[in-house]
Amino acid sequence: MLDSYRIRLLVIWCVGFVVPLLLILFQYLSGKYGDKWAEVLGWLTALTLSTISLMIGVMVSNPVEARDSDLMDKPEGSLTQKEKAAKAVIVKKDSHEKNVFYIAAGASITYLLIINLAFFAEPLVSEKPQELMRDSKLWLAIPATFTSLLIGYFFGKK
Repeated sequence: MLDSYRIRLLVIWCVGFVVPLLLILFQYLSGKYGDKWAEVLGWLTALTLSTISLMIGVMVSNPVEARDSDLMDKPEGSLTQKEKAAKAVIVKKDSHEKNVFYIAAGASITYLLIINLAFFAEPLVSEKPQELMRDSKLWLAIPATFTSLLIGYFFGKK
């Protein structure tokens, strides 16, 4: 299950990165940012690529070991007391990981939507895009820290 959660989180982050990246590319080609396009691209990459790189690095260098599926597939009546206890621990751990995953996925989606909001809210505010992005770094620090903590749960364990 841990491997599945890692992959899902990586997909969330890659989509959350690629959407604004394509938007920046489109806006750059249309001349929107002029000579400030690198500042906009730097803002996006600073907020996302370190987390994505960490996820990929952990998945490549630290694969998850498969758990004993024989124990989980056995009917409850054929298990010894020791096997029942081991199975209960696995079920409890899986339930805990599932709950933490939902919180981590929700926090990641929220964080990435806030990043994307800097592009989509632009027509609604009077600030220039670069000013909006520069100001957003201040209030993105809290959700970034919380999200990193939750992601660390999945990518910091074997």
